[in-house]
Amino acid sequence: MRKLFVSGAVLAALTSALFAQPVGAGSSAVASGAFTLQLGGGVNRTFAFSVNQLPDGTITGMAEVNTFFGGVNHYQINCFQVVGNEAVMGGIVTQSTFPGNIGLSSVWAVEDNPDMSTFVFTTFPPDPPVTCANYLAITGEPDLASYINEFANPLANGQITIH
Repeated sequence: MRKLFVSGAVLAALTSALFAQPVGAGSSAVASGAFTLQLGGGVNRTFAFSVNQLPDGTITGMAEVNTFFGGVNHYQINCFQVVGNEAVMGGIVTQSTFPGNIGLSSVWAVEDNPDMSTFVFTTFPPDPPVTCANYLAITGEPDLASYINEFANPLANGQITIH
């Protein structure tokens, strides 16, 4: 009997490939990633996302989050901003193993850094929905860099790409 073993890096690469959308000549900004966060007490969160912003401002993307509690949330991404090697994006839960999560809004910020990529996740109830336009006011941070510096967690494994 043969056993199949898939490492975290291979799983992250496969997940990223599943979510990656082709970068066409008209794309003006793209970000993607697949990674696991390991927080205290052995708690993990696995996250995969892909987002494109076209020159006309149209944003398309999705994210899949395996939560700390064993559930899965699927997001439709509706906002995206890039500042250098950092980006913020957000969306609404459209499918979930926890039906009460459907409609929740979240934003997350990522940093594409060769030494240590980082990730921040912020969720709020649907009213008011947190967006790329209001997350700084809600969190009290003056800009994206300070938001990442204040709240980011380094990635345990995986990758983030912004271009």
